[in-house]
Amino acid sequence: MRNTSLFVYKRGPSVDSSKWYMGMLLTFLAESEGTGGRFSLIEGCLKPGNEPPPHVHEREDELFYVLEGKMDVYVGNEVFNVGAGECLFLPRLKPHTFVVRSPRLRNLVLFVPGGLEECFRTRSSPADKLELPTGAVTYSTSNLDSVIHAFEKHGVRFCLQMRLRSKCRCTLAPGTRPLQKLLRSSNFYLEGLFPFYGSPR
Repeated sequence: MRNTSLFVYKRGPSVDSSKWYMGMLLTFLAESEGTGGRFSLIEGCLKPGNEPPPHVHEREDELFYVLEGKMDVYVGNEVFNVGAGECLFLPRLKPHTFVVRSPRLRNLVLFVPGGLEECFRTRSSPADKLELPTGAVTYSTSNLDSVIHAFEKHGVRFCLQMRLRSKCRCTLAPGTRPLQKLLRSSNFYLEGLFPFYGSPR
C-alpha cells in the first residue's frame, strides 16, 4: 500500500473522468492515487461485443455490481447470471470472463487493491461525450499481442496464453460446458483466438 495523505473528495460521471476503452465507456470514480492504493472503482458502460477474453488477476480481487442490464459471468466451470441490483465477487486467481446479455450494461467494478486502472487509462482514448464510442476497436477486433503484454505487467494474464505456459498456476479446462456456451456465442471463437478449447458442443 502507498503511504500518502488521503483527502475527502466527491466524483461523479463526467467527460473529464471518463475514457473510451475497447468500445466501452469507463468512468474512473476512485483511483489508487486518491485511495492510497487500497482500491479503485470504475463505472463501465458496455454493449454486446465489448467482452474481454477469459483472464485471471494475480494481484487484485474484483467485484461487479450491476446498475443496469444483465451479464453472464463465467468462472471456471460455473456460470452466474447477474442482473441490476446484484453483485458478484471474484477472488484473485479465479479465471473468468463475462458476456453482456442486454442491449446495454452499466456496472461498477471494484478492484482491491488498486492499480489496474492505470493500465486501462494508458490504453484508452479521451471520451468526447458520456456515450459509447462508435466504430471502436474491441478485444475481438484488435491485435491482442500488445494488450496481453500491457496487462501482464499488471499481473493480468489472458487464458489463451496461460495454457501454453507450464509454469502458470491457473488454466481453464478444455471442454468446460459453460465456456463452450460462451465460445459458441462469441466472436473470439469464430476468429480462432481460442483454438485450444476445441469445437464447442
